[in-house]
Amino acid sequence: MPKAKARRLLAVTLLELVIVIAVVGVVFIVGVEIFGQIIKNSNKANVISEVKQNGTIALSFLEQEIRSARAACTSSPINELRLDKSGTACTTSLVKFICTAGAPGANGKLQYDKGTGMVVDITNTDPISGIDITNCPSWYSLQIRAGAPTVVKITLKINQGVQAPTRYDFLANVTLETSVSLRTY
Repeated sequence: MPKAKARRLLAVTLLELVIVIAVVGVVFIVGVEIFGQIIKNSNKANVISEVKQNGTIALSFLEQEIRSARAACTSSPINELRLDKSGTACTTSLVKFICTAGAPGANGKLQYDKGTGMVVDITNTDPISGIDITNCPSWYSLQIRAGAPTVVKITLKINQGVQAPTRYDFLANVTLETSVSLRTY
């Protein structure tokens, strides 16, 4: 008799086996879901970081040029900011920053014209890895006050490239803002 009892204690019933398999399955499903969320959040953080980095480079270049200008002027195409480096009230020696809205399949971009007529992109315009500037008609404003330096307020609304993957974890919308005073002394 003692041998029969010992065999029963070592044996596993079918019900016990099914319960163990169910518990392991639930733990596996929860683990896979958590791992998937971690990967999605990591992808989104990387894309947002890359978009911010690209936008910050363009914004830094703009700030540097604005600080060294003697005057800032609006232009008839509202998407163009003109800077005068010589102090002639925007009549000569103009540097232009042009924000161009993206055509279908192309990114909106910031461009730089140092007064030579040769326009250079200052944002990454690659449709997949670049950035798309979406607020070109209203990307800057001038605050002109008597007795005070002109202040240029810049707001860039940036998305990832227009042909970048459109999965949720790859969508990035970033707004960068700054205000820069001209050094008119």
